[in-house]
Amino acid sequence: MGWALKKHKSTRFATAVKAYLNNKFLIGEETGNKASPTQVAREMHRERDDKGNRLFVGGDCLSSQQIAAYFSRLAATKKKHGSLNAAASSEEVEEFLADEQMQEHEEDISLRKKVVFGNLQLEHPITYKSYNLCKLAADGKLTKKFSIADLKDICDSLDIETEDFKHRKAPNKDVLTNVLSSCTCNKK
Repeated sequence: MGWALKKHKSTRFATAVKAYLNNKFLIGEETGNKASPTQVAREMHRERDDKGNRLFVGGDCLSSQQIAAYFSRLAATKKKHGSLNAAASSEEVEEFLADEQMQEHEEDISLRKKVVFGNLQLEHPITYKSYNLCKLAADGKLTKKFSIADLKDICDSLDIETEDFKHRKAPNKDVLTNVLSSCTCNKK
C-alpha cells in the first residue's frame, strides 16, 4: 500500500455469529419490525443456549457499528439480487459480501489514485533548464530554440515517451506540444 493509504483490517465473523445476524435480519424483513443494531448487540451479550451457557463469548459479541455494517451489506445483497432468503447458505452470503467488500475497496483505491494523479499534473510554468516551455510553445519557438537532442532531453525529463524519430524535430515538437497543452496555464 502507498504511504497515504490507510490499512483496512478485515475480520471474519464466526459462523454462529453470521447465522444469528442473518436470522435477525430475515425476521425483521418478514415481520417489518426491524431490529436496531444497538438492540441486537445487547441481545448478543445476553443470549444463552439450552444449558444456560452464553452463546457468544469474547470477540464473538459485536458492537452496534459492526452489526449495522453487516445489516447494511445484507440489505445491499437483497437489493442487488431481489431477495435474501433463509435457504441461502452462509457461504453464499459470505462470498457475496466478500465480493462486495473487494469491489468497494477497489473503487476506493481507484478514487484515491485519481486524486493523487490529479495532484501530479504538470503545473505552470513547465520549465527546462532556464526556459519557460509553456511560453515557447505558445510563441511557436520550440523548434527554433532547441536542437533534436534538446527536445529529446526535455521529453525524457518530463517522462514523455517518444519513439526514435531520428533526425526530425517536428514529431518531437508535436509530442511535446501535446503535453504542454495540458498545463494549467492553457486551461484558463
